[in-house]
Amino acid sequence: MYDVIIIGAGPAGLCSSMFCVRYGLKTLLISYGESQLEHAIRVENYPGFLEISGNELMQKFNDHVNRAGVDMITQNVVQLKYDDIIKVKTESDEEYDTKSIIISTGGSHKKVNIKGENDFIGKGISYCAVCDAPFFKDKKVLVVGGGDNAIESALLLEKYASKVYLSHRRNELKGSKISIDKINNSSVELLYNIIVKEIVGKDVVESIILNDLKTNKQIELDIDGVFINIGIEPVSQLVRSIDVNLNDKSQIITDDCQKTNIDGVFAAGDVTDNKLKQIVTAVSDGAVAAFSAYKYVRILRC
Repeated sequence: MYDVIIIGAGPAGLCSSMFCVRYGLKTLLISYGESQLEHAIRVENYPGFLEISGNELMQKFNDHVNRAGVDMITQNVVQLKYDDIIKVKTESDEEYDTKSIIISTGGSHKKVNIKGENDFIGKGISYCAVCDAPFFKDKKVLVVGGGDNAIESALLLEKYASKVYLSHRRNELKGSKISIDKINNSSVELLYNIIVKEIVGKDVVESIILNDLKTNKQIELDIDGVFINIGIEPVSQLVRSIDVNLNDKSQIITDDCQKTNIDGVFAAGDVTDNKLKQIVTAVSDGAVAAFSAYKYVRILRC
């Protein structure tokens, strides 16, 4: 029987686990899925680091958690059950009992959901420039999106590809000023008011069909790769079985103490309805959720 089980080992989950151990709770951290931070090309807005890669920052988080002595396993969680206690079942058919739980499963890449997208994943379509940019050396690529992640992906790809396009459905980018200044001073060609309609090819991506919202004309570009960076959607399907309240974006609804509508169930990070999706807020959520779990297990009031 654990005092708390934390599902998800991104910034929120790692921070939660460290704090829970410091509060003397019997804690299990289940690494579930992949943290988006691992694929961040450059982090410039986390205090204490002027510039660091997402992978390096994750390693520092993990080193801190290991030093704290957190009990951690890597498993996919397939089911949650809630009665007097919470039962967590993994893909290997193991079941763990806990008095409380912190959901910090983060998010996954959104899809454009157009014709050809599913057919060419791994055959020219990627959601991770950090992972796949070297495979597109001297090739033509298009990045879909208008935020900081899309901009950073395009700037990274510029170092490898012969030509990089960045398409956005609006008439201006929505990234930070520093990111927009960088892209404006690069060789990346910006395509505004553009919607991606179809990805075309035989065995691999060969071209992409775009719709110009101003002229309502279709454009077909010869392209070797498409990098989709249009945002993150919450990985919240696990909590549906225990009737945790979600909003219309499938984000877990929490209060100021990171509590859900179910006693003993807390959530932290990008999986929640927290408005600001940043590493620093995920870490903050994790610390608050850990304190709330501690008070719940010790029958104190939040």
